[in-house]
Amino acid sequence: MKEQLDSIDQKIIQILLKNSREKNTDIARQLDITEGAVRKRIKRLMEKGIIERFTIQLSERVSGIRAIVGVNIGGNVGPTMIRKKILEKIPNGVETIYETTGDIDLFVVLHMQKDIHLKNAIEEIRKISGVKQTTTFVVLNRSVSPPSL
Repeated sequence: MKEQLDSIDQKIIQILLKNSREKNTDIARQLDITEGAVRKRIKRLMEKGIIERFTIQLSERVSGIRAIVGVNIGGNVGPTMIRKKILEKIPNGVETIYETTGDIDLFVVLHMQKDIHLKNAIEEIRKISGVKQTTTFVVLNRSVSPPSL
C-alpha cells in the first residue's frame, strides 16, 4: 500500500529532490513552518522508508561512461537473485537496478571510469547463471528533472 503524504511532506520532498543539502531553516522559511516541524517531518519520512537516503548526482563533466544494460532472465532464477548477484560481482559502478515489466526483466544503470571497466562489468553480468541475454545502451546525454509526487 502506498503511503499518503500531505501537502507539506510533498513540498519538503520536492525541495530535497532539487537540493538534498537544503537547510531545514530554509525549507521552513519557504513553507512558512518552524524548523523543528521540518526536522520532525524529515525524520518521520526517513523512519517510514519514504526517504531512503540523501545522495548526490554526478555531472556528466565527471570522467567516465554511463550505460543502461537491459537484462533478460531465463530458467528458474528470479530477478531478486540476479540483482543480488550483480551487486556482488560489480561492487563499484552500479548506480541503480530496476526490475521492470515487458520484454526486459532488469535495467542496470552502470557508471564506470573507463570503457574497459564497462566492458568487464557487462561480461560479469552475462556470466551470471540465469542471465539469458543483455542489451547495452551507452548514454550520450542526460537531462534531469525532479520527479513529481
